[in-house]
Amino acid sequence: MNLSLKKVEANRNFANKLWNAGRLVLSLLARAPDAPQSEPQWTLADGFIHGRMKALTRDVERLFQTFQYGEAGRQIYELFWSEFADWYLEIAKLQVADGGDRAFYTANLMCGCSITSCACCTPSPPSSPRSCGAASSAPARRKSPRYLPQEEEAWPRR
Repeated sequence: MNLSLKKVEANRNFANKLWNAGRLVLSLLARAPDAPQSEPQWTLADGFIHGRMKALTRDVERLFQTFQYGEAGRQIYELFWSEFADWYLEIAKLQVADGGDRAFYTANLMCGCSITSCACCTPSPPSSPRSCGAASSAPARRKSPRYLPQEEEAWPRR
């Protein structure tokens, strides 16, 4: 097994990033309203991160099916670290601070992205309820009021 201190340190840093992002998401969830008053008004940042998360879910499922765990891990790491934690969460802070429906829908999206990212970190058979795609499925949504928006919901069309 090829294991170096540099890899251990990088994975420790990633676990720390997951932890800190989770704490931030939970703190922002507490500031968001419990229910929306109107239909979603998605921002460009919301649409971007939603699309990237859907693509990640699809790609990671395919990579797990072909036992390419290293590449799956790299893609999860890149999206979570560079796009979700470093970019989207900074925008989400501002959107939640705006309050109202924007805060509610931003909180839903943040929570769904966090759940999906964590679920993707655990390799499992595609049919397993613990698989990456199952994190944003209907049964998972029914257990939590906050979730990653699905296809049937209103997303901006380009």
